[in-house]
Amino acid sequence: MSVMMEYLSELIHAQLKETKPGNIPEGIHIEELEAIAHRNHMEYLLLGALLRTDLDGTQKQRFKAYVIQGAMRSLTQAACLLEFEERCEKEGIYHQLLKGSVLKGLYPSPELREMSDMDVMIYDEDLRRAKSIIEEMGFSLYKSVKHHDIYRKPPFLVMELHHALYDKDVDKVQYEYYRSRKQLRVKEGRKYALQFSIEDFYIYMIAHMAKHFYETGCGIRNIMDVYMYRSIYEPIWDEDIIEKELSKCNLSVFEARICTLSKVWLGGQEADSFSEVLFHYMSDSGIYGKGENGVWGKFALDSQANLKNYKAYAKRWYYFPPRTYMVSDYPWLKKAPFLLFAAWGIRAVHGLLSKEGREKRKMLLSIKSEEVSTINHIYKNMQLNFKKD
Repeated sequence: MSVMMEYLSELIHAQLKETKPGNIPEGIHIEELEAIAHRNHMEYLLLGALLRTDLDGTQKQRFKAYVIQGAMRSLTQAACLLEFEERCEKEGIYHQLLKGSVLKGLYPSPELREMSDMDVMIYDEDLRRAKSIIEEMGFSLYKSVKHHDIYRKPPFLVMELHHALYDKDVDKVQYEYYRSRKQLRVKEGRKYALQFSIEDFYIYMIAHMAKHFYETGCGIRNIMDVYMYRSIYEPIWDEDIIEKELSKCNLSVFEARICTLSKVWLGGQEADSFSEVLFHYMSDSGIYGKGENGVWGKFALDSQANLKNYKAYAKRWYYFPPRTYMVSDYPWLKKAPFLLFAAWGIRAVHGLLSKEGREKRKMLLSIKSEEVSTINHIYKNMQLNFKKD
């Protein structure tokens, strides 16, 4: 295991157990650790642990500010979710907390698992009433994206109201799987708060992670979540159900790779070369991934792709992305696919005029062949053969 992997693991376990980690090893710079913490939304875990090491005064003050900010954010989010749940109970609205809103409860204290937004699933005809509740709580609609609506409340609260459990534009198999599944339980002490079984939540967590990994990559906080979840529930869950449902979603290989990495990085299992490569790729990707990673992921899954011609592929993709990608920014293409050429034209103008567009082109074309080869290797080994049609 690399020195960086090993030390990050030490910091995490120290923070979980409230013990003192060793000082920063030679060859690792404090700036690297801080950057990893920010990219992966793990400030409270990593920077909090570093506060127990021998830092200078300036560094301690900066890290304390992040830790305090994280704790305040976590407490505010918890209060917000509680209020929303109680309002839904009063109004008889079926709802289900998703993702980080649930995972926070598995950590020794909720602030150890940071989240940027709160995800809630609203079922059927209750969506309109749920929107009224969230607006009464001071949130306003920011935008509607695919299968959820994003609401914001200054200075930092974000809540996503989902009307589907899975994005139909990513993988048809998993979309159909979640569209047809209604096996939910009512939370103890509630009438309208729904939840997955422990097995189904794990499958959903893996599916959500795989979606992000496939599109743009995802960060190492996901590995932490898998480690925590399995530590608590693996001794009591039904392994046959886990294996069967993962197979239905075509996620068996992906989950096995992620599970192995969690055991290598945080569980003391002997390191293998692929897990190390995967760890550093995910650490660099950060919590939201990188747009260019998704492009090279598609490159890896293209049977016609050739590593020698990767720059030609990048140029073609940048100027003429497939319709499945374009519909995210131009939803009208779903009803009018024959207007794809027009959408390419609009996108080209935007790309030339916007700094973001120019930066994306630069990142795509400046990548080295070794990096493309590494991503190619990773994606092929994760076996995310998603189908959109």
